[in-house]
Amino acid sequence: MTTVFYDFSGGMESAAMLVIERDRIRRAEAIVRFADTGKQFPEMAESIKQIETLLDLSIVTVPRRITFDEFLFERGGMLRKGMTDCSRRMKRSNLARHVKTFPRPYEINLGFNSAEVERGDDFVARNERPWLHWRFPLIEADISREGASIAFGAPISAFPRP
Repeated sequence: MTTVFYDFSGGMESAAMLVIERDRIRRAEAIVRFADTGKQFPEMAESIKQIETLLDLSIVTVPRRITFDEFLFERGGMLRKGMTDCSRRMKRSNLARHVKTFPRPYEINLGFNSAEVERGDDFVARNERPWLHWRFPLIEADISREGASIAFGAPISAFPRP
């Protein structure tokens, strides 16, 4: 049996993914998880609780291996624009370590929206394995960033782009 994961970033699109996939998450007994970087906004813990309550789901917090400050120290105290090491070390590596504690095969669901089809295709090309399938429910449902705000029940203006 495939172990199914839903990676929740705390953002609008991954929240919308949980909304539209709630029934499937329950049926598949999927694991919804959040990577703790230690540098979330203080409101993130409350946001996770609200989503758990609203959707009647449990979100597992995957602990970090190093603190962000330790990571930053390794980089000489600064991050360069466009650098992806932070996401890789502080989120993806911890999630990858977590997934390995479960039996193969795996399916991991990510909240890429319908404008990110090329990004999803590139991601799959680099990361798909015979025992690991990546899935993008918002792309499958043709849900844009604006549509995600509606699925989540908030106006798009509540989620400005960084």
